[in-house]
Amino acid sequence: MKKIVFGLLALTLTATAAQAQRLVIGEKAPEIKVSQWVDGRAATGNKATLIDFFHSSNAQCIANLPKLNTLQETYGARLNVVVVSSEGMDKLTPYLDSKGYGFYAGTDDAGKTFAAYSVRFVPFAALIDSRGRLVWTGNVASLTDETIKKAL
Repeated sequence: MKKIVFGLLALTLTATAAQAQRLVIGEKAPEIKVSQWVDGRAATGNKATLIDFFHSSNAQCIANLPKLNTLQETYGARLNVVVVSSEGMDKLTPYLDSKGYGFYAGTDDAGKTFAAYSVRFVPFAALIDSRGRLVWTGNVASLTDETIKKAL
């Protein structure tokens, strides 16, 4: 019985370690799967993409929204800024309504994008170049213009 328990534990740890290492800088980034886009506006085109994972209970996520909007305004010709929430529209839209934000936003009700990016905490963001390769991950509050320009 001990061997079975230790075997299952080893298998679980191996699977968890593999999952945590799915995101590799320079490798192809996972696809963004959104259940519903706010206002029906979907991010399109072969542009670099900044995806920001959002949760309404996180103060830093809310505080990052104006910066995300500034990035969309500044680099919008070459960069799609996308906010993805695992919550429903009822939790996401109150933070967007009447703000005039220009970035894209949608819900990931099924959690597919959160899982593909191994998101365990927020705020978390990923910058993807126009070739679909991951170039940066972290909190958007620490994202620099220099890093964005390298991705463009």
